Amino acid sequence: MATEEWWHGDWIVAGFAGVGVIAPRPGYPGSMTFTRLTVRPEQMGGVPCIRGLRVPVATVVGMVAEGMADAEILAAFPDLEAEDIREALEYAAAAVRERELPLAPTG
Repeated sequence: MATEEWWHGDWIVAGFAGVGVIAPRPGYPGSMTFTRLTVRPEQMGGVPCIRGLRVPVATVVGMVAEGMADAEILAAFPDLEAEDIREALEYAAAAVRERELPLAPTG
């Protein structure tokens, strides 16, 4: 089986047999590789998920945003580990830094 690479937005996915590890475009300052996050084009519509599980990063980030504690998230998804939550948040922060998002004007 061959190693393959494809782009998911501003992120490159280096994969083996359709399972990818997410990393920012080469040369991005302060870039890091997310080894606990995977992208499979045939799974969950190709959105970033936690360790090949059918748990999208956006779901975990949303649970944190709603005020759930790590223990509550881990109870809801027993296959997750605390490090998965941390890396999902790091990915979300990096994704927001990568592009401008439409925000409502203040004031």
